[in-house]
Amino acid sequence: MKTRNPDSGCERSGRGRNMYCFDSGDVRSNEQLQLAVMHTIWLRQHNQLAEKLAEVNPHWNDEKLFQEARRIVGAMVSAVVLCCVVLIYILTHPLNIASSGSTHYLQ
Repeated sequence: MKTRNPDSGCERSGRGRNMYCFDSGDVRSNEQLQLAVMHTIWLRQHNQLAEKLAEVNPHWNDEKLFQEARRIVGAMVSAVVLCCVVLIYILTHPLNIASSGSTHYLQ
């Protein structure tokens, strides 16, 4: 989504005046392409889930659909972080356990 004011929170160094920044709720998305891509992917996933939920639950209003889709996407993001990022970190950074007397601690 384009912002109304092209200079609002936008770094456009070396780009023309007709280049707009994106409004994603996070000012960093205009600085880091990967973040803008992740926002777009999860936004589209949210909208797709909201559409499916609306089909299954026609009696839900827009706010209920939004919040339920938001909860599901939040759980999906958490699952990706826990299952992929944290697991990879744990597997690539083994724990070094040292002991000092009866006290055990991680280094």
